[in-house]
Amino acid sequence: MITPTKETATLLVQTLQTEPAYYRNFGPYWWIVKRWLKRLGFTRANIPHLGAYADPLAATWYNDRPFLEAVAEAFEFQAERAQDCPGSPFCQTPEGEDYILEDQDAE
Repeated sequence: MITPTKETATLLVQTLQTEPAYYRNFGPYWWIVKRWLKRLGFTRANIPHLGAYADPLAATWYNDRPFLEAVAEAFEFQAERAQDCPGSPFCQTPEGEDYILEDQDAE
């Protein structure tokens, strides 16, 4: 399991600077990752992804869990997706429902 650290966040931001669509590998977990990056002080000046847009449904998937645990789960999901179907916006929610990831700040 990846431990979410400032160093991990910095590496992710660097990746998103060179590969903006990489955020799609987080699928429905992108929203918790986006919130985490903002909490660590990253802004739109670092990557355009960090605007105000959020999927209101996404909060229901994570609000009942420890924040960093959900971020760690996002990285596990990302590691699998990066191998199986990299960059695809089509995925499933943590509840198993079909989901299309579209972040207006990143597209």
